[in-house]
Amino acid sequence: MPLTSSLPSPDDDLTVSVLIPRKLSFWPLHLAGWGLFSLVPIAILLTGSVQEPLILALALARPVTGFLLTTAIRPLCRNLQKRVPGHPIAFACSVGAGSLSLAWLELVASEWILRICGVGGATDYSTTHFAGLFLLRALVLGVWILLYFGIKLSQRAAAMAGNRRNAELHRLRSQIHPHFLFNALNSIVAEARDPAKVRDITLALSESLRFSLMERGSFCLLSQELAAIENYLHLEKIRFEEKLEYAVDCDASVSGSSLPPFSLLTLVENAVKYGQRTSPLPLRVFVAASLRRGRLHLVVKNTGAWVPPDSAGSLGTGLVDLRRRLELLYFGVATFSIDATDEGVVASLLLPLNP
Repeated sequence: MPLTSSLPSPDDDLTVSVLIPRKLSFWPLHLAGWGLFSLVPIAILLTGSVQEPLILALALARPVTGFLLTTAIRPLCRNLQKRVPGHPIAFACSVGAGSLSLAWLELVASEWILRICGVGGATDYSTTHFAGLFLLRALVLGVWILLYFGIKLSQRAAAMAGNRRNAELHRLRSQIHPHFLFNALNSIVAEARDPAKVRDITLALSESLRFSLMERGSFCLLSQELAAIENYLHLEKIRFEEKLEYAVDCDASVSGSSLPPFSLLTLVENAVKYGQRTSPLPLRVFVAASLRRGRLHLVVKNTGAWVPPDSAGSLGTGLVDLRRRLELLYFGVATFSIDATDEGVVASLLLPLNP
């Protein structure tokens, strides 16, 4: 019967780190935004809805003046983003006051420059068209400021979520190595009276530790993981002799696939550790890797019985840590299951080929 099923959905903060790009480029967004806004004055010109020369000139100049103004205030916004008011109402009031002030400054300065250039005469600031231009300027500037701070805050949240994710992955990885080393040293102590076995175990351990030191990233090649598993099983075979039999079968088409280091090895260690306590001798362990529905399918079978994680003989930390690492690295698209059958225990991993 199945004992565990698919992994749960990832945490919200980790989802943010995927959905929000950390390196949204300012200039493409800036140019695209003002390019789209330029359609507004073009529409005013084509429809002939405004006849007054000064108002029409102000409307047509708006994309240029707006682009120059927002480019100029970008350094100010960059410095202010670390001191954004935390309360939503205070933030909204700050954005509103800033956009109104900038809109009035821009409109008056643009009108003054156009009059110097001979466009228009005395200006009546109370006209409907002038008021409409002012409010439109304030609205667009407010939207620009909100988008700027919104994107920056989202990037900051994504960076913090990514840092927490990496820190937790590092912690989980650091727990794997002492656990593996502890098991290997137990094997050496158990065979302390046989120098030849101790030598063979030490050599196998050195090869496994070489893999441990080499793989510091989030992923490794399946072929490297299987080589470490072969060393580990060889080490345990030296210790248990005829009490342990094993086989490793890997489809050549998936040998170059990637997976989290020690993910498959953790399942093999559990199969040997708990299988020796519960299986009729000899304990048989079978490891297989194949392609299944376009995904990497990994299976570890042993002829032992399922030991519940909350029992006296099992801490369950290895499987808990493995499940958490899969959540952090695959964001809910990896599948991990364990089935107890009459023939033994089957642990399965179904992973994307290109994580």
